[in-house]
Amino acid sequence: MPMEQAPKDRPLTKSQFHQRLREWADSTSANGDKIVGPEGVDGRMRWAYVQGPEGLFALHADTRRDAVERYLGLVAKHGDGLLWTVRQSRRGRMTAVAYGPGNPPHEVTPFYLYFVKAPPLA
Repeated sequence: MPMEQAPKDRPLTKSQFHQRLREWADSTSANGDKIVGPEGVDGRMRWAYVQGPEGLFALHADTRRDAVERYLGLVAKHGDGLLWTVRQSRRGRMTAVAYGPGNPPHEVTPFYLYFVKAPPLA
Protein backbone atom coordinates (compact mmCIF):
# COMPACT_ATOMS: atom_id res chain seq x y z
CA MET A 1 0.00 0.00 0.00
CA PRO A 2 1.56 3.34 -1.01
CA MET A 3 2.06 6.20 1.38
CA GLU A 4 -0.75 8.76 1.20
CA GLN A 5 0.09 11.39 -1.39
CA ALA A 6 0.57 15.08 -0.50
CA PRO A 7 -0.11 17.31 -3.51
CA LYS A 8 1.70 20.56 -4.25
CA ASP A 9 -1.32 22.66 -3.35
CA ARG A 10 -1.49 21.02 0.12
CA PRO A 11 2.12 20.41 1.18
CA LEU A 12 2.90 18.82 4.51
CA THR A 13 4.89 20.44 7.28
CA LYS A 14 8.09 18.62 8.25
CA SER A 15 6.36 17.24 11.33
CA GLN A 16 3.41 15.97 9.27
CA PHE A 17 5.82 14.52 6.72
CA HIS A 18 7.70 12.62 9.40
CA GLN A 19 4.44 11.32 10.85
CA ARG A 20 3.25 10.17 7.43
CA LEU A 21 6.56 8.38 6.79
CA ARG A 22 6.32 6.66 10.20
CA GLU A 23 2.72 5.59 9.57
CA TRP A 24 3.66 4.14 6.17
CA ALA A 25 6.71 2.33 7.56
CA ASP A 26 4.72 0.95 10.52
CA SER A 27 1.61 -0.08 8.60
CA THR A 28 3.12 -1.73 5.52
CA SER A 29 5.01 -4.92 5.03
CA ALA A 30 8.77 -4.81 4.68
CA ASN A 31 8.44 -7.82 2.40
CA GLY A 32 5.85 -6.31 0.08
CA ASP A 33 6.06 -2.53 0.09
CA LYS A 34 9.49 -1.50 -1.06
CA ILE A 35 8.76 2.09 -2.20
CA VAL A 36 6.49 4.89 -0.92
CA GLY A 37 4.54 5.14 -4.18
CA PRO A 38 2.63 2.42 -5.99
CA GLU A 39 4.60 -0.23 -7.85
CA GLY A 40 5.06 0.61 -11.51
CA VAL A 41 4.77 4.39 -11.06
CA ASP A 42 7.35 6.62 -12.76
CA GLY A 43 9.98 7.01 -10.05
CA ARG A 44 10.43 10.68 -10.83
CA MET A 45 6.83 11.39 -9.89
CA ARG A 46 6.64 13.84 -7.03
CA TRP A 47 4.66 11.90 -4.45
CA ALA A 48 4.66 14.12 -1.36
CA TYR A 49 5.35 17.84 -1.15
CA VAL A 50 6.78 19.30 2.05
CA GLN A 51 6.95 22.97 2.98
CA GLY A 52 9.73 23.79 5.41
CA PRO A 53 11.48 26.99 6.39
CA GLU A 54 14.13 26.13 3.78
CA GLY A 55 11.54 26.06 0.96
CA LEU A 56 9.33 23.58 -0.88
CA PHE A 57 10.54 20.00 -1.31
CA ALA A 58 9.17 16.90 -3.01
CA LEU A 59 9.66 13.23 -2.17
CA HIS A 60 9.72 11.04 -5.26
CA ALA A 61 7.49 7.98 -5.52
CA ASP A 62 10.40 5.54 -5.88
CA THR A 63 11.90 6.34 -2.47
CA ARG A 64 12.82 2.99 -0.96
CA ARG A 65 11.82 1.60 2.43
CA ASP A 66 15.42 1.20 3.61
CA ALA A 67 16.11 4.88 2.90
CA VAL A 68 12.91 5.90 4.74
CA GLU A 69 14.00 3.85 7.75
CA ARG A 70 17.49 5.40 7.76
CA TYR A 71 16.00 8.88 7.42
CA LEU A 72 13.55 8.22 10.28
CA GLY A 73 16.53 7.13 12.38
CA LEU A 74 18.00 10.61 11.91
CA VAL A 75 14.64 12.15 12.83
CA ALA A 76 14.52 10.02 16.00
CA LYS A 77 18.00 11.25 16.93
CA HIS A 78 17.65 14.94 15.94
CA GLY A 79 13.88 15.62 16.08
CA ASP A 80 11.34 17.04 13.63
CA GLY A 81 13.48 20.14 13.15
CA LEU A 82 16.14 18.05 11.40
CA LEU A 83 18.05 20.46 9.18
CA TRP A 84 17.75 20.01 5.43
CA THR A 85 20.64 21.41 3.42
CA VAL A 86 20.28 21.97 -0.33
CA ARG A 87 23.28 20.73 -2.28
CA GLN A 88 24.36 20.36 -5.85
CA SER A 89 23.03 17.27 -7.59
CA ARG A 90 25.12 15.00 -9.80
CA ARG A 91 23.71 16.96 -12.74
CA GLY A 92 24.97 20.24 -11.31
CA ARG A 93 21.62 21.61 -10.14
CA MET A 94 20.92 22.85 -6.61
CA THR A 95 18.21 20.27 -5.92
CA ALA A 96 19.85 17.52 -3.83
CA VAL A 97 19.23 17.46 -0.07
CA ALA A 98 21.42 16.34 2.85
CA TYR A 99 20.07 15.97 6.38
CA GLY A 100 21.01 16.95 9.90
CA PRO A 101 23.98 18.47 11.64
CA GLY A 102 27.52 17.75 10.72
CA ASN A 103 29.94 18.85 8.11
CA PRO A 104 28.96 17.52 5.70
CA PRO A 105 25.42 16.66 6.78
CA HIS A 106 24.22 13.06 6.47
CA GLU A 107 23.28 11.75 3.09
CA VAL A 108 20.55 9.14 2.99
CA THR A 109 20.63 7.30 -0.30
CA PRO A 110 18.27 6.70 -2.01
CA PHE A 111 15.96 8.99 0.01
CA TYR A 112 14.71 10.92 -3.00
CA LEU A 113 13.70 14.24 -1.45
CA TYR A 114 14.49 17.16 -3.73
CA PHE A 115 14.41 20.94 -3.41
CA VAL A 116 11.69 22.47 -5.58
CA LYS A 117 11.41 26.15 -4.70
CA ALA A 118 12.84 28.70 -2.28
CA PRO A 119 10.54 30.25 0.32
CA PRO A 120 8.96 33.60 -0.58
CA LEU A 121 10.94 36.67 0.41
CA ALA A 122 9.62 38.42 3.50
